[in-house]
Amino acid sequence: MYGRIITKMNQTEILRFLQERVSEDELKTICFHLQVDYESLPAVGKAGKGLELIKFMQRRGRLPELEAILSRLGAVGEGTPDSVKPYLKVIAQRTNRLALAPLDPQGRDAAAISLEQVFINLDAGSATYKTAHAEQENVTIHQRYSAALAHIHYRPRLVLLGDPGSGKSTLLRFLTHCLAQHALAPDKEWTKLLRWTQEKTPTFVVGDLSPSEGDKSPTTNKEECHWTMGGLLPVLVELRDFAATPFAPHSPTAVWQYIENRLRAEGFDEAVPALHALARQGRLLLLLDGVDEVPLEQRPAVWQAIAALSEGPYLENRWVATCRILSFAAAEAPKGVPVQTLQPLNKEQIDQFISSWYGVLAETGELGAEQARQMTGQLQTAARRPRLQPLAENPMLLTIMALVQTYHGTLPDERARLYQACVETLLLRWQRHKETGPGAEMPDVLAELGVNQQQLERLLWEIAWKAHSRAADRQESADIAETEVMGIAKNHLGSYQKAEQFVEYTERRAHLLVGHGGQQQRVYRFPHRTFQEYLAACYVASQRDFSRGAPKLAQRGDSWREVLNLAAGTLVFNQSNVEKALDGIREVLPERVPAAADTGGWYRVWLAAEM
Repeated sequence: MYGRIITKMNQTEILRFLQERVSEDELKTICFHLQVDYESLPAVGKAGKGLELIKFMQRRGRLPELEAILSRLGAVGEGTPDSVKPYLKVIAQRTNRLALAPLDPQGRDAAAISLEQVFINLDAGSATYKTAHAEQENVTIHQRYSAALAHIHYRPRLVLLGDPGSGKSTLLRFLTHCLAQHALAPDKEWTKLLRWTQEKTPTFVVGDLSPSEGDKSPTTNKEECHWTMGGLLPVLVELRDFAATPFAPHSPTAVWQYIENRLRAEGFDEAVPALHALARQGRLLLLLDGVDEVPLEQRPAVWQAIAALSEGPYLENRWVATCRILSFAAAEAPKGVPVQTLQPLNKEQIDQFISSWYGVLAETGELGAEQARQMTGQLQTAARRPRLQPLAENPMLLTIMALVQTYHGTLPDERARLYQACVETLLLRWQRHKETGPGAEMPDVLAELGVNQQQLERLLWEIAWKAHSRAADRQESADIAETEVMGIAKNHLGSYQKAEQFVEYTERRAHLLVGHGGQQQRVYRFPHRTFQEYLAACYVASQRDFSRGAPKLAQRGDSWREVLNLAAGTLVFNQSNVEKALDGIREVLPERVPAAADTGGWYRVWLAAEM
């Protein structure tokens, strides 16, 4: 929806506009904005319901509201500007990759699992909105929903919280992918992949009685819904990259200026004027990912820049921002913006993901049909084990569990062991295929590098430590330059040639490093922040002075919380060194009970208890 601004119209012109320029999904969106229940309009089909909507608004004296919405939102009749399509094609492809997807032993993409094949619609707590019944004036329709996609759909501005690995970034990437594909091919019904179920309850109001008093037993029906705002174009912004550039926190154009600069840097100069025009019409959905990945001192400024989007020339654009729960400071966030929290996966969602995962592997020939069926049942059963169920409720850990079982065969019960099994699987999974054909052609990378598995892992530990330290301490993003990666690798392996082999293998085969940028300014990241944290934790745990270093890291803020938790888990479960872990925990604890106002002291008490 959105687009051409229309002038004042009479009822006939409004009807013609609705019939000729507005799709059924767009009409549903208009009804939502007007708080009118679309389904209760007494007609069949878009044309009839459009006419009934006009009649309803006329009876209620609200016709100017309908005209105002049409004037403000317009319709998508012109379609997607050609100059924007190259940008949309790139982001559609980029956002459909699953960070931890299986590859065949030669590193080809044939067996890769795409995000759209296994995406699970996450819940984010329940909410309700009300619509008026189109025929019965004493009836209000209560629509109750809990899907995260529904929260983003119904709310023009939203803060979405979640634990590490809870699916925040994946959700935004999937939404970006579907909206970009829809803009490129509206007839393919991409927006119908953005679906959810909500409950619909008609409530009768009699006189001054409240809804609950007026009807003691309303009938609730479940309704299948999907995204109806197909005219919105997605713009995904990684906030750690935004924070690494100069910006004016209170400027309503700060975020847009970054977007424009980024588009030009990536070679999309021709898309800038068209996107700028669309932004002024309110046709963009800004997906602002990872406030928690911004250095602590910069977060207030980033929140201010996000809040400023509600002013200035781009105020009609919608946005959603994500943040880890424990990194969220309500006092810094934009005032009046709803905050929702992603919920753990339930058993049905876990089973659905596992079935999708192995179904795709069977379709691609990575596994035989019977083997995939057996592995599906095995993992679904394992995910219900008391020690594994809390891990399976986390989307990232469930993905790791699927990957580890596929290539490793067994599942450990502890988080640190699970991460370690995943690292080993990603580094060495090609060995599993050595005796079955294709893998026989692949050289033994460990032999070529002249190292064993532990030495290779220690190299990754140091890279992760450097990246995480820079992000936490120097107010920079968690990227690490290719030159620095090569330098660390050369120190460990002894030659530049071996360092090149290591980088090529870990990026193209193991996918434990992900390259970004061109050859001149190439940088690397880990496939997910939790992997960076786990590998950095291994580095921390390997230090002889762990007990002295742990309290220093604890004082540096929430960026080190997961690292310290995983370091303790690594010492206990991967190295059987309980004493060293306890020494570190003991040093993290304050020497005496903190005063009531000593938030830093109580944070250390809480962190020690977590470790």
